[in-house]
Amino acid sequence: MKTPKKIFSIIFAFLAFSCETTETVDPNPLSTNPSDCKISKIYFGANKSSDYDSFSFNADGTVSQIKNLESGKVILTTDFTYNNGILSSQKNSSIELKYSYTNGDLSNVQLQDAYGTKIGDFKVNLNSSKQVSKLTIASPNATYALFDGASSNFTYDTDGNVSLIEIKASNGLLLSKVEYGGFVKIRSHYTTLKGLIFDQFTNPIDFFRFPLVYKYSNNAPTTFKYSTILDGNNMPTSSMTVIQDEEYSRTANESGLQIQRKTIRSNVGNSGSNFYEYDFCK
Repeated sequence: MKTPKKIFSIIFAFLAFSCETTETVDPNPLSTNPSDCKISKIYFGANKSSDYDSFSFNADGTVSQIKNLESGKVILTTDFTYNNGILSSQKNSSIELKYSYTNGDLSNVQLQDAYGTKIGDFKVNLNSSKQVSKLTIASPNATYALFDGASSNFTYDTDGNVSLIEIKASNGLLLSKVEYGGFVKIRSHYTTLKGLIFDQFTNPIDFFRFPLVYKYSNNAPTTFKYSTILDGNNMPTSSMTVIQDEEYSRTANESGLQIQRKTIRSNVGNSGSNFYEYDFCK
């Protein structure tokens, strides 16, 4: 007859063995390194809906295509072309952007319409951190002649966050400004995109009036304000008017990347959230 001590030893050994043999280990654990993340979808609206952007990638991690869907139907597709891994063109049904480089640094972006006709150029100046410091509009077509020589001037804080973009006419007149603030330690999905420089859905007039082009830091703003002296016909008025003034809350995943941006204040009635999904990380 087994003694109680021996019986308990056998029971404990069995339980320990059972725990060891039933424990499962994920053979492909997801990374928490933000560099491993790839954005797959961005949903727009209060809840995840059929309105979203879908991203595809090349084998080297560069963006190959972005599809914009509304009610589950593709309304716009943007394709990206590279030369030795460097972005040379991005094109959709309404606009194409062609990139030129000098000594490896971006120096010019040409905008063309759907027919391949030149709309205008952006002459690009970078600072010592390879961030865009100034964009100057050159040789725009007749539609955008008002903006010839106008420039967007970028101000960064000590953490590398863009805090102010001022759009000035060739004579120095301040036309518009974009202000960012309340930065939090949450990374934008843009930091996961290799080679993507300009927002792929921006139309030409927005490029000239409302540039959102800069090297993204590892922080994200929670406040945004856009003001301009231009009226609906792009003509200067006598005063600066706030067009959009908003505040957001942001939520991150374990990798520190934004997975939700919720509008908590808006002077134009915006509400709801954007949701961001990633592959290869958590």
